[in-house]
Amino acid sequence: MRNIFAAMFIVFLLVALVFRGIGGSFDINYWLSFLPGLMENLVALAAAVFIIDRIRESQRLEKLKLTNVVQSQGILFLSNRFAFHLLEQLGLATKEEFGKDSEMNFEFALDRFKSIDLGEVFYKNLMESKNREKFAEDFEKTLSRDTDNISKALGRVYLRPDPTIEQDVLDMNSSAGFLAALKSLIEAFRKANEQIGVDEQIKPEHLDLLIKIGYPPIRRELLNTQRAIIELSEKATNNELFVSFD
Repeated sequence: MRNIFAAMFIVFLLVALVFRGIGGSFDINYWLSFLPGLMENLVALAAAVFIIDRIRESQRLEKLKLTNVVQSQGILFLSNRFAFHLLEQLGLATKEEFGKDSEMNFEFALDRFKSIDLGEVFYKNLMESKNREKFAEDFEKTLSRDTDNISKALGRVYLRPDPTIEQDVLDMNSSAGFLAALKSLIEAFRKANEQIGVDEQIKPEHLDLLIKIGYPPIRRELLNTQRAIIELSEKATNNELFVSFD
């Protein structure tokens, strides 16, 4: 659109300078006799520039899609597999199911991942786990590892990833940080009890209360990660990972 206005202004300026150079004057007769025809031509020029600009934009978009098609397929695989790894740790998916996936792209995992509340399911599994420290640590490692894999893959997107996708990766990393803090809390509870007598040990219900009080921001981060994984998979499916020209 800026090209259209620029072209119209330049043409109008050139015509005015030429007209002035040959001795013309900008009086009422000039405007009445010349301006309507000039405006008609400028409108035709604007239409032509707009059509050409749209064609060029469409061609650039198609080139970008062709350039990024392989990267999009790779990132789709990584994001779907990310969903599978989280479901697996929550007891909602198994490797045997993956073996039955004819496409081998973990699409079944993404569909299942969309139907759960990740924050709620994680909390339930955490509180029921016999070893909460290890459960939180394993979940954090999965988040960090799979986020890192996706981040590296996005680095190959031409000419650069869409800013919303980059924000999604930051959300995933933030979730890993919150889980690392949760794991440290549980670890500190265990180590504290190892250093004091049985009668003085902190009771398990006290740890339950601490986790419950501190959990809301962790839940929010996990939901952000869930949204980010789903959005990433959808954009990869549609080959829309790259920055637009708009």
